[in-house]
Amino acid sequence: MTETVLAVEDIESARSFLNDALLMFGYSVICAEDGMDGLKKFRENKDRINDLLLELVMPKLTSHSEFPCLLGKQEQERKGQKYKPYMQ
Repeated sequence: MTETVLAVEDIESARSFLNDALLMFGYSVICAEDGMDGLKKFRENKDRINDLLLELVMPKLTSHSEFPCLLGKQEQERKGQKYKPYMQ
């Protein structure tokens, strides 16, 4: 089974690069152009998304604050786990 990644990136050229690179490594990719689009696509595809690739600051929603909070509870219920953000 192929893993599906939701990649949220507002710069079109970077989004295209991420899409191509992830496809090359065998992932199925769903791309979103901003935080709100990312939330919409997550909710529409939540049962098939395995990983999220987010930019820390993006238009309409920032991934380091609002995005994880909105997804956290939903993801926690889906996987039976606590939300643990990975930040470097």
